[in-house]
Amino acid sequence: CIRDSITAIDGLTLGLTSVTASGETAVVKVADRTSTVTNAVKDLVTAYNELIDLQGQVASYDPESGQAGTLFGDTTLRGLITSLRGSFSASQSTVPGEISSLVTAGFTVDNDGKLSVDFSTLESFLDDDFSGTLEFLTGVGSDYVDLADQYVGSEGLLQVRTDGIQTRLEDISEQRIELDERIEKLQSRLQQRYANLDTLLAGLQSTSQFISAQLTNLNVSRNNDS
Repeated sequence: CIRDSITAIDGLTLGLTSVTASGETAVVKVADRTSTVTNAVKDLVTAYNELIDLQGQVASYDPESGQAGTLFGDTTLRGLITSLRGSFSASQSTVPGEISSLVTAGFTVDNDGKLSVDFSTLESFLDDDFSGTLEFLTGVGSDYVDLADQYVGSEGLLQVRTDGIQTRLEDISEQRIELDERIEKLQSRLQQRYANLDTLLAGLQSTSQFISAQLTNLNVSRNNDS
């Protein structure tokens, strides 16, 4: 018969789901649950610190050169970083002996905003209460997913900002088209006025020449009469 589970090795429970056919060998793989969790935490730390590095690049300001990053002073980016940092000190549990926050679990943030983990502290919690610690970390991860969705989701803050910027660009493009049309109309009017002025000037020159000729003839006549 098959039992649902059997403890063959001290501290290890095997869950049996089927019968191995005659002549076949059942292979049992045992994984270290703690290392699986710590490796996932290391990936989280790496991703977080890469975000901080990126934030430092795009939101930086050099007072000597006056050069500013593309997102220097951007409230959306600042809000995201503030929310992430706040999550490390936020309390998750008030039960004595349990993890109350990420700081309790060994997570710390240095003066540069970089995240690090004291894995001896985290592994101690995992050894004492693996399920409870995993549940805590999963809850934190879920909060991060929700936070990320607020910013990068299809209706998140970044998408709203992107849509707003796109709308402004479209408005500017339309304004440029209208301005070009106004400039063309103004240019056309000025050219017409110049043409009219040129015609008027030619007429005045012709009149001036006629009057000058008449005066010359008048002077000649007077001299002859004398």
